[in-house]
Amino acid sequence: MNNIIDKIRFYSVAKIFFYLFFAFLPFQIDALLVVQDVYFSGFFNPYTSFFVYITDIFLIISLVFLALSVVFREGEVEKLNFIKKKSGLVVVLLIGVFLLLNIVSLVSSVNHINTLLSLFRLFQFIVLFFLVRSGFVDTKKLMYVFIGVISFVAFIGIFQYMFQESLGFRFLGEPIISSDKLGVAKVGLNEGNFLRIYGTFPHPNIFAGYLCFAIFFIIYCFRDAKVLFSLLITVCIIALVLTFSRSALLALFVGLFLYYTVSNAKITWKNVLIALVFVMFFFVVFDLYSVLIDRLVVAADQNALSERSLYYSASKQMFFDNLFGVGLGNFTIVMQQYLSIKLQPWLIQPVHNIFLLMFNEIGILGGLGFVGLFGFFFSRLIRVRSRFSYVLMSIWAVIVVIGLFDHYFVSLYQGSALLWMYFGLVGTLD
Repeated sequence: MNNIIDKIRFYSVAKIFFYLFFAFLPFQIDALLVVQDVYFSGFFNPYTSFFVYITDIFLIISLVFLALSVVFREGEVEKLNFIKKKSGLVVVLLIGVFLLLNIVSLVSSVNHINTLLSLFRLFQFIVLFFLVRSGFVDTKKLMYVFIGVISFVAFIGIFQYMFQESLGFRFLGEPIISSDKLGVAKVGLNEGNFLRIYGTFPHPNIFAGYLCFAIFFIIYCFRDAKVLFSLLITVCIIALVLTFSRSALLALFVGLFLYYTVSNAKITWKNVLIALVFVMFFFVVFDLYSVLIDRLVVAADQNALSERSLYYSASKQMFFDNLFGVGLGNFTIVMQQYLSIKLQPWLIQPVHNIFLLMFNEIGILGGLGFVGLFGFFFSRLIRVRSRFSYVLMSIWAVIVVIGLFDHYFVSLYQGSALLWMYFGLVGTLD
């Protein structure tokens, strides 16, 4: 038995399962554990429900093997550095205070069970943050895994648009979607409805957020491999356009502008011409002229604008009535109290702004703590001059822009995992 244990490298096994955690993040392979607010239509509120994902299992296994590597005193585990220099103490303090403020939200919580489950998730993502930050895994390999998986999901999304329905990858968590199915995100025109692609994600918008991350990781990892770079960028940008996510497209533009401004990277006219030719070809093949004009220029989706206005109105009144928050994860439970009209079940969503949402749920102190985290990590980025820091600075802009118009970075499992992974990557710059 001792010989078998001696041959097992627990640290290596822990790393493999940690990589698997990120590889399976885009796939909704889950089981519903706790559900609240089930409506007559069969709809349930995903923001007050708790799922167990296959990635949870991978992370637990990774932590178990990491603990075993500590018990058996494997040399690699001693190299982990959770607290780096004085800035590391500041990070631990900030994260600790932020976690404490979230825990304090239990006092004013309108639903203690939901807040406790949300706190469990937050603690899980903080563990994720420290593991990425500590150097447990190679950041470039982590980005390779991320790029590979998202590129695969991008292909799935592109074919979803071509067939205007899901492809049957239910075992990977692909949602059941089609252009004629109610409750599915579409862009509408006089000629009919066009499906917004989901890939294997719960909504096109969060898929778009992952694609933005992948595009910047590709810029960092494959800039010198021109053929592979062109292929991966092309696939991801096509998929991003087909999500028709306005906030993500705006965020990508802002992020790219920032990257090419701070990094002094050169853009040749040859590359611009090639990109324009490709874009025109892409528009013709997919017949996207009228669809994009309707979605991005005309902004004819007045329903979406009026819904967001309702959420902002509810958020404002909720904040002034609950300065110490309604409890982590509880926005959708109480939002109806602050609206003059009765919402349909599928319209019950958090306010589409991650900063307002945090102020609503964990109060004025917790909200300021959340804003402070963004400010601190940005201050770390501007002090480091490297290509990696420029990429991370651009992604910071992507998160902020999307976060001003959407909520998934703090309201959904996949979005929160992406946010805390990013924080961890910034932490490796210390």
